[in-house]
Amino acid sequence: MNRNNDLLKRVRISDAPALCKYGIIKGSIKSAEQLIRGLDSLPFIDVYTCKDSEGTIIALVNVTHRDDECFSSEFKFLFSNKLSIEELNANYKLVLGRCVRTLWVEGFFKVSTIIKTDEEFKGICLNELGFIQEAVLHEENSFECSNPDSALFYLIEPRYKEYNCCFVPFQKGVYVLYGGEDYIDCGKIYSYGEEVTETVALRMGKYLGILNSNNCLLPKGSEEYIIEDDYIGSFLPSEVFKGYRQLKEYFQKERSSFDLNIKFESKSDFRLNVWNEIRKIAYASTLCYEDIANILCDNNINKAKTMVRVVGQACSDCPVPVIIPCHRVIGKDGKLVGYKEGIEFKDFLLIHESFSAILI
Repeated sequence: MNRNNDLLKRVRISDAPALCKYGIIKGSIKSAEQLIRGLDSLPFIDVYTCKDSEGTIIALVNVTHRDDECFSSEFKFLFSNKLSIEELNANYKLVLGRCVRTLWVEGFFKVSTIIKTDEEFKGICLNELGFIQEAVLHEENSFECSNPDSALFYLIEPRYKEYNCCFVPFQKGVYVLYGGEDYIDCGKIYSYGEEVTETVALRMGKYLGILNSNNCLLPKGSEEYIIEDDYIGSFLPSEVFKGYRQLKEYFQKERSSFDLNIKFESKSDFRLNVWNEIRKIAYASTLCYEDIANILCDNNINKAKTMVRVVGQACSDCPVPVIIPCHRVIGKDGKLVGYKEGIEFKDFLLIHESFSAILI
């Protein structure tokens, strides 16, 4: 799971020349430097620069904290006056997404912004990310009655549609799946009663009411785990919701394979090759680590024997267990070894696939 954002960073004095060059701040470089120093001294205001994919600063983002604990914030954009209307429209959602992701990382739970009611394209972008219109602000921008009113939009992190997670309870524990609108990238299996520490899962778990006061998952069978698909599908990213339904079907023995787009953060061709081979292992079947190595070495047995350990490490690094069925890779002697999620889960998954009845 990677939510790092290198293209949105806190404004620095050294950004002043570029901010003037691209028409984001008017006036001299010296006056821009003074403005940045002044903003930096304000306790409840953070200012970020946003760059495009080519590294050019295209906007400033002004974030105002609404409380001492960074629970809620309001943000405003100031775009380069060098951008055409088409470029502005094309970059708005890009900057919006980066801004929101950064604010989640900074610890905010609720974010809001104001747009003019006639800025239809901005409203569409906000809705696509899960923002909800909270109010219409009359005469917010000017005393001139001819100016359009403004609309206040807000979003809380558990309803963020660009990147989020879901919880899938099953007989042995709870599967947490992460991803975005068109991909999944991470999965983790928890035991019932285990503490959840990762920020995205922690906030979603609290929002759904499936964590206790110590941030631990509720016991197996708790009614809070019963959630209607229509409800959770209304705010999960599309591919995550697709994964949510497919995992539920798998644990109910209604599915034996997955049709999901996995985004791999690993750049290692070897790991990708291992994971691709694992995905070919049939439901309720197993291979040993040496079998995988043999396939990758074109049946060069001597070479394969030297690769067993690194194949095992690649299995351990599998980003989405179950969906990539690394539980189907076992020791040469038939023993269940080397499962990152815990041997007890590996044992459960293999037995689950081997019997026609659902395990209780």
